[in-house]
Amino acid sequence: MEKTDLAHIMGADKFNAIYLLNKTTIETIAGVATQYGLFTSKRQLLNDAINWAAVETQGKTKDAKIAQLTMAALIVKFAHKGLAKARIAKNEDFIKVLDKEISTIMRPAKVDSIKLCNEVVKCFVDNDTFFDNILPADIVAMNNAISAFDAIKTVTANTIDLRKIEGTDAIHLLIKEIYEIMQIIYDFVYGEFIDTNKTLVDELEASMAINVEGIRHTGLLIVCMDKNSIEKTAIQDAQVKIVEVNRTAITNILGEATIIQFRSGTYHVEISKAGYKTKKSVIYFKRGRIVKIEGEMERE
Repeated sequence: MEKTDLAHIMGADKFNAIYLLNKTTIETIAGVATQYGLFTSKRQLLNDAINWAAVETQGKTKDAKIAQLTMAALIVKFAHKGLAKARIAKNEDFIKVLDKEISTIMRPAKVDSIKLCNEVVKCFVDNDTFFDNILPADIVAMNNAISAFDAIKTVTANTIDLRKIEGTDAIHLLIKEIYEIMQIIYDFVYGEFIDTNKTLVDELEASMAINVEGIRHTGLLIVCMDKNSIEKTAIQDAQVKIVEVNRTAITNILGEATIIQFRSGTYHVEISKAGYKTKKSVIYFKRGRIVKIEGEMERE
């Protein structure tokens, strides 16, 4: 996702926060509640589009890619153990089957990738006396990894194109539509409260100006990653908390979460999720700057 898109999303979320704080007052204006309903539905569609855009566009879902990499790493690990014995014995047939690298298994189509792994397992099973350094538990582990990858459905070319359309291509249009609705709500509020509640009018206007005019507030952008995974995969649904101001946010499918508009200074930041060790940091936030950090979390 582009930085400009993220900035606009942050603005829309700030607009929403101000609206909710003043919901009772704002919704005394006829027609505003309907517009806000459109706003929230478009915001949900935007979340869906972000999720689509995060999906791999090379014929595999993110889960399938991880499962394939897990399978490849395990197969290659044991293949190399067997390969050492095959080289000592100068058995060219075994060497041909077992001489595999992770890239060899990751490169082909799914069916061929699985076929290569099955050939390695079959070599061990059919020649178990020779490969006495490969245990029955190792065979089970390899078969389980192959089955796990095989069970995940990959997507067709048409689905890939659809995900591009409903994902990356949709993000810009949805942001535009969201800001058009925000403008309508702002016009309603301006017309009703410019003389009696100028603070509310100014707050709504400022939330839109953050992105449209490039004004930025103090804030945190965090990308939460799994330190134990091979590719440091994103962690979704982790809670990010700035302790002193009691502000929280939940990470999306990309592992991203944002908290904006608080005073500059030094704060304690905590990232937590069930199954992971809570990560604590002390961060200095400079006025008008967004601090971007990667939060690597370890499993318990």
